[in-house]
Amino acid sequence: MQTVEPMLDHERLEVYQLARQHARECAALIAQLPRGRSDALEQYRRASLSLPLNVSEGAGEFAPREKARLYRIARRSADECSALLDHLVDVDMATTEQIRPAKQLLRRIVGAMVKLIQSTDRVTGRWPASVPRPPTGSGA
Repeated sequence: MQTVEPMLDHERLEVYQLARQHARECAALIAQLPRGRSDALEQYRRASLSLPLNVSEGAGEFAPREKARLYRIARRSADECSALLDHLVDVDMATTEQIRPAKQLLRRIVGAMVKLIQSTDRVTGRWPASVPRPPTGSGA
């Protein structure tokens, strides 16, 4: 009989698994790119690592405000990864086709992070200005 090892909080999150997948995509992409612009490649590598690490740290955090802060950092890391991919195309180190899989993952990650942030903000009482507040009271 096979036993299942217990999972930590972050391992249960689909967005964490997507972030890990993106980090692997980042490593594979960097391995196939021409040498040069090591600053941009290193920044992309670091941002792609920051993403799952901050998701993980946020998932394990009990304090709602700190949890939301860590999720926001992870979301910003995803945005940074996307901008770095655009930059690699802009400087002719990568093609749009080469970055497409990573960009698709990042879109999914950002969507999931926004939902996590919003759910955490509901708990803390913070609410993003761009999101309509739900109706309050009985409505009668």
